[in-house]
Amino acid sequence: MNFTILKKYNQTTFLIKSDGQNHIMKEISKADIALYRKIQTIDNIHFAKIHNVILYEDKYFILEEFADGTTLDIYLKKQKKLTETQAKQLICDICDGLQEMHSRGMVHQNICPQSLVLTNDAVKIIGSSSPALPRVNPATNLNTLSDSDFAAPEQKNGGKICPQTDIYALGVLFNMLLTGCSPCQHLARGVCRQIISRCTADDPQNRYADAKQLKAAILKTDNPNRRQQKTDRDGKNRKSIKLAFPKFRRGKVLVNILIALWYCFCIACLCIAYLGGRPVLWHSFLYMGIFALIMLIPPFINSNLQNFIKQSDGKYPMIIIFSQIIPIIILTVFSITII
Repeated sequence: MNFTILKKYNQTTFLIKSDGQNHIMKEISKADIALYRKIQTIDNIHFAKIHNVILYEDKYFILEEFADGTTLDIYLKKQKKLTETQAKQLICDICDGLQEMHSRGMVHQNICPQSLVLTNDAVKIIGSSSPALPRVNPATNLNTLSDSDFAAPEQKNGGKICPQTDIYALGVLFNMLLTGCSPCQHLARGVCRQIISRCTADDPQNRYADAKQLKAAILKTDNPNRRQQKTDRDGKNRKSIKLAFPKFRRGKVLVNILIALWYCFCIACLCIAYLGGRPVLWHSFLYMGIFALIMLIPPFINSNLQNFIKQSDGKYPMIIIFSQIIPIIILTVFSITII
């Protein structure tokens, strides 16, 4: 094989040029050839491609795709942190590449800003590792983060390495993209908080099973049909207050008819009171005041019972139904009393 060494990173890693293309050439042990042959089958835009395993001067090397771009650690030194949308998209892209390893029974073990390269096309995972391979030392001075921050408890304690080991590192990375800090220093707020907490659980069994499951959880937070959420100072999710009275719904003909009849009934009560010589002005103010007060009841109930219902896996939907129906009944009865 003919090639030219363009740059020497260390004693085992070189940037070379062969057949008009740049490659990363890394020395590996003979025992790791089978592993890298397996990694060679990965073909994903978010994963640096292993092109070949070669023998050169009685040593074995891999030829890895040269990801021409900026490593994430360098980018973050300037950008500091990303928006929630940017961070979620980046983590999802990384999950796409990482799942290729997980689906083949492999673990990267070294997900960190220095092992991620931002190219013109996509983010790419580099520095493939395994329990039998030496790890690439990531950045040691990045927004007060160190290698140990990305290492899962089982890595530090010599426990069993599994796909959830990478999930832990992704959780730390996700938090860092949002806050600039590790989860133990400052946990992100909003819809991402729960995802990061699960990723960084001490017990691997309590984390997401693999990168595919983590991506699915992130995509669920982008569901355009989900209710708007706000975050309090402690980062706990709560429903934003919305008017909970009957509203017209697209495609629900019968529901729309019933809603129209109900509103007509309420207005008719005011008209009858007026024609009957009742003090309608006083009744109108009282009517509107009670109307506004009752409209706050359903969202208040929904907000306080939200976590209870979630923990019950949705086994108490009647609570929500009654929180909508009872105020309507109260207002209907009041409408009748003013006639």
